[in-house]
Amino acid sequence: MRFRGSADTVEAEFRPKVTDSTGRTAADVLVRATSGAGTRGTFDVTFSYKAARSGPGLLTAYSVSPADGRPVTATPCR
Repeated sequence: MRFRGSADTVEAEFRPKVTDSTGRTAADVLVRATSGAGTRGTFDVTFSYKAARSGPGLLTAYSVSPADGRPVTATPCR
């Protein structure tokens, strides 16, 4: 999958996650944009994934909390 665009994230990092039709994670990768923290930066990443089942999936982008490592600011991608 090729995923590209622009983002304004803390330290220019975020994670796109692909889940399959059962909700299982098929891919979860780290992406670094060209800039962040108040400035939009561009990104262009290609990654592979394998879904456990066929059917529709979901691509979600999220950041990781520096305080406790939990996912925050999840956004479904269209």
